Amino acid sequence: MSFSTAPLRVAFCCGLVVSLTAIAYAIFIIARTLTFGVDVPGYASLLVVTLLLGGIQLLALGIIGEYLGRVFNEVKHRPGYLVQESKIDGEHQD
Repeated sequence: MSFSTAPLRVAFCCGLVVSLTAIAYAIFIIARTLTFGVDVPGYASLLVVTLLLGGIQLLALGIIGEYLGRVFNEVKHRPGYLVQESKIDGEHQD
């Protein structure tokens, strides 16, 4: 886990799901309030804001973490591939 960016991608995906859920719930609450009136004042708006801010924080964490993971891999200066064997190494050049 310490050398993988997979948990950061999971945080990004969770943030996206939570944010989209908060937006869908906000639309549902607005439609229900316009149709039936207010059940408990303040509860729905507080829940929507909390979910939306939490989702945005997870999205930002995932984006920043993915960026830092890519920078970390680039800083190590490792080659893009490894050569196991070369035909030129075994032959003599004239």
